[in-house]
Amino acid sequence: MQLQSLQNSFGVTPSPAASLVVTLPNPTVVGNALSLYLRSSPLTGTPLLTDNFGNKFKRMGITNLSPTQSASLWTAEIIRGGANHAVTATSQGGPQTMEMGVVESSIIGPERGKGIEHSSTDILFEILIQQSAQTTLLQRIATALRA
Repeated sequence: MQLQSLQNSFGVTPSPAASLVVTLPNPTVVGNALSLYLRSSPLTGTPLLTDNFGNKFKRMGITNLSPTQSASLWTAEIIRGGANHAVTATSQGGPQTMEMGVVESSIIGPERGKGIEHSSTDILFEILIQQSAQTTLLQRIATALRA
């Protein structure tokens, strides 16, 4: 399977907050995939991930970066999309400092429309690493989740 990165966006809460919204700069395409990483602190439960098109996000990996900080990878496959596509991470245990990167990718080849398998985690991380200004952090997260 091949994934082609189309666009990305990044956001961070400057101080603990109940939620973080990241909006993609261009309309998303129906049938593509959204991949995201989320770093949060303190550890207060699994965040709720939603978007304004009703897509379902599946957690593909999580790791604790420190006793108070976690990082996770999520994906929404075969998405509904359009303009002003926004992804929201909502804290489930009180305010958190959060950082989130979102990437839209297209599945190319005969697998298009069949979704992304769990074994594709490395491909998703490579796309996130290539697209993010936070390369060092993402490499740490990728290394931790692959272990």
